[in-house]
Amino acid sequence: MKTGRACIILADEWIPNEGVDWDAFAVFVPEKDVAEIPALLERLKPRAAEMGQRARAEWEKWFSEEVRFHRVAELCLDMLAQRKVHGALRRIYHLRYIVSSPSDMRRYMISKKYLYKLYGRVFW
Repeated sequence: MKTGRACIILADEWIPNEGVDWDAFAVFVPEKDVAEIPALLERLKPRAAEMGQRARAEWEKWFSEEVRFHRVAELCLDMLAQRKVHGALRRIYHLRYIVSSPSDMRRYMISKKYLYKLYGRVFW
């Protein structure tokens, strides 16, 4: 994409990034059809320059150095917004696994004791 070339995606279970217009510049080939790639490329030769330009445009929009940090930050915020278990519920969810094992419970209590000695308060 960065070099302005159309992409050949040779995968059966590939999951594309959301937002990127892959259909504009990528050719999807099932793994079983790998032998047909030369013929497919020959048929797509007239569109190669246009597909390459679109690939470069999408790379600049989604993956270039200028936007990379902002895209990662947006993805992190999206993941945070989609998180299903929040706050106290998340702690209760994790405690369920801690109390199921005596050794895990012991380690958990030791860590709480250490934090209490260090900061003078109990962290839940």
